[in-house]
Amino acid sequence: MSGGLPTEAIERARATNILEVARRGTSLKQDSQRWWSGPCPNCGGTDRFIVNTIKRRFSCRGCEARGDVIALVRHIEGCSFPEAVERLTGGRWRPSRGREPFICGNGSDAAPEAPDDANRNLGPARRIASSIIPPIGTPGAAYLRDVRKIDVAAIEDILWRTDAIGWHPSVYFNAQEYPRRGDPPHPLHGQRLGCIIGIMSDATTAEPTGAISRTYLAPDGTKVGKAKTLGAPRGIIRLSPDDTVEGGLFIAEGLETALSGMAIGLRPMWACGDCGLMASFPYLVRRRIADRHRRQ
Repeated sequence: MSGGLPTEAIERARATNILEVARRGTSLKQDSQRWWSGPCPNCGGTDRFIVNTIKRRFSCRGCEARGDVIALVRHIEGCSFPEAVERLTGGRWRPSRGREPFICGNGSDAAPEAPDDANRNLGPARRIASSIIPPIGTPGAAYLRDVRKIDVAAIEDILWRTDAIGWHPSVYFNAQEYPRRGDPPHPLHGQRLGCIIGIMSDATTAEPTGAISRTYLAPDGTKVGKAKTLGAPRGIIRLSPDDTVEGGLFIAEGLETALSGMAIGLRPMWACGDCGLMASFPYLVRRRIADRHRRQ
């Protein structure tokens, strides 16, 4: 697959009335203004299946399924995420595609970055960004699930897109980008590694800055060092669309921290990449989430 589902398709699907969808698969009774309950479409029971019409979420105490209306369609019909989006929107959506994939050369896609040559690295950053695929089903998603212990099913709508985050299977790892005196040579220096890519945009204008963040993964699936930025100026990673943040939003320092927050319902969410950008953030923010996962 060379692209992810368009954000428009996912947002249209998520706007579908969840109560109407739930009633297609089971009989529900109203318990209060917002709560409806009944048998689970999959595991039965009497009132173990619950729908919250205000939060637009469902959950089942029996089979422990939960999520939004897209997850509900998957739960009832046993279909894939793209198929659920298609059924909710009534249309067939083609994956969004970037520019023609760039075949990396001899390491020029990750040249050492300094203030004087940051603009020069915009070209390599854009070429990397044009070649990403959705993280779903990749080693990147496996890292989020197995190492960071993130519920990837809860953020599947994010992992099917490529406008904010993606996976690149082969990015040159330059351990000397930010060298520290006395550090021994990194054993993976000069190799091509899989990378979780964050696409950066201006916090105010939403225009892409051209810069990207790179989270390198070793062949064993573990993270290599800290995330690195390529290109300038830096920006935020828009994990949630602009039209969902009018009432405030959550911002996190790192991409992984942001995805962790989204998995437990902290939405809308953007990732900033560093504390300096968080401190000067121009929007009304619900809560700032600092990255405390710093052992790597």
